[in-house]
Amino acid sequence: NMSDGIITSRERIRYYGEMINKESKRLKSTIEYFLLYSKITTGTNLKHQEQDLCELLRDEIAHWELPWKSDDFEIEVDLPDRKVPICCDKTAILSAIDNLISNAYKHSKDGKYTGISLKIENCPIKIMRHTFAPQNVKQAAIVRIIDHGEGIPKSEQNSIFEPFVRGQAAHNHQIEGSGVGLNLVKRIMN
Repeated sequence: NMSDGIITSRERIRYYGEMINKESKRLKSTIEYFLLYSKITTGTNLKHQEQDLCELLRDEIAHWELPWKSDDFEIEVDLPDRKVPICCDKTAILSAIDNLISNAYKHSKDGKYTGISLKIENCPIKIMRHTFAPQNVKQAAIVRIIDHGEGIPKSEQNSIFEPFVRGQAAHNHQIEGSGVGLNLVKRIMN
């Protein structure tokens, strides 16, 4: 309609332009997720290099500032003042962080809160009902992304990391997503 000259008012052009921009970003993100998902599931090696986890988190936080501000979210960030070096595939880690922040944003529109922290903790680490004890590691970098959403029902908690599984709340509230994100995050972390 814009290219055919049917829509001529500046307000409508801006509206449709913003919609096109939003949808193109969503399509790009979906394509990147599936390419990364394919790369990981086929066993293609990721490029591991030393990265500063604080810098990666700050980059993602900057990326989310506009949506948070537009929706009046309260943001709480607690990152160390020093570098936290990790060996990882930068694209994969950024994808995982972005997915978790995106989920916190999409599923807590009522709570309007996102908290992001990075702590160095001694191993073994107990998170909720799981204990993590990486081999030959005395400390681990723990990123927590917290929201004030309704949470995941106990009946769905065992399946949330399965590919193409979406929770009932996502269906009921028509929250966009493919059901691949958390499975991809788990594969990246593994």
